[in-house]
Amino acid sequence: MSQLVQSTDTQGIKVETRPHPLDQTPQCGGVYQIMPKRSPGINMAKIIRSAKSMPTKYKRKANAAVRGKWSEAQLKAALKRLEEGDISINRAASYYEIPPRTLRRRKLTGNDKKTPLGPPGVFGTENEKQLINHIQHLERTGTTVDRKTIRSLAFQFAEDLGIKHRFKAGMAGKDWLYSFLRRNPELSVKKGKPSSTPRSDVIVVESVSNLLS
Repeated sequence: MSQLVQSTDTQGIKVETRPHPLDQTPQCGGVYQIMPKRSPGINMAKIIRSAKSMPTKYKRKANAAVRGKWSEAQLKAALKRLEEGDISINRAASYYEIPPRTLRRRKLTGNDKKTPLGPPGVFGTENEKQLINHIQHLERTGTTVDRKTIRSLAFQFAEDLGIKHRFKAGMAGKDWLYSFLRRNPELSVKKGKPSSTPRSDVIVVESVSNLLS
């Protein structure tokens, strides 16, 4: 077996080298570095097995409440039963689909009002609440309110109120619509189908006029 040769590199670290039995050419110097032994405290096989067993995607529990999906009516009903003492917070959270932490906080503060998620957006809190109430009123009267109608309503509403916006082509943008629906999950809005009739435009003009009157 070839004899070990000790040397010191430019950083002052001692390394052990040995002439390679299959390569004694002067171009490579005929030596190779012996790698230091791995620490006995590290079990690489165990680490690899542990990494493979870790979940790659979070799965929501079947009975977990979704943030913001509950309504104000659900909150008031849950708080009323909690005040009467005929239900626990965990059972109320499961039955009314409200996160337990939210119920505890609302019970302590006595706040039974639901506030929209995220920033108020273009219209501000009060104007957006007025727009939401009007959309719900249209739905109660049997008017089909789809996403396109909401975008048109928002554009006309902003124009009539003189609110600065970046809406184009007579409609609010899709980004605004998605944020609006996320802030107000109680709205049950369906995707609209293409229509050749101008009826939806008439609804928008009439409804905005009624909203501002």
